[in-house]
Amino acid sequence: MTEPPKKIDGAEVLQVARLDHSTPTGRTRHAIAGREVTAFAGLALAQYDDDPGVYLFYCDKDWNAVTDTYHDNLENAIAQAEFEFYPIEFAPVAT
Repeated sequence: MTEPPKKIDGAEVLQVARLDHSTPTGRTRHAIAGREVTAFAGLALAQYDDDPGVYLFYCDKDWNAVTDTYHDNLENAIAQAEFEFYPIEFAPVAT
C-alpha cells in the first residue's frame, strides 16, 4: 500500500488505518450501483474545511476513496470503523 496522502477528495486526512491485518466483521455492507464492495485496503478519517463532520473513507491500495460514511465527530467515525473491522488501529497522518 502506498503512503497515505494529506488530502482525499479535497478533505484533509486526519488519521489512517491499514486493513492488511484486520478482518471485516460483516456487520455493514457497502454497495456501488447495487453491487456489494468488499475490497478495501485502508480507512481514512478526513474532514473538509467547511464541514464540522468527519468522513470515514474506505480506500483502495492507492488511497482512492471507494465508498464513505459521514459522522458528526471523530469519535463516532472511529466507532463505526471498529464496528466494521477488527482489530483496527488508526495513526495520525504526518504533516
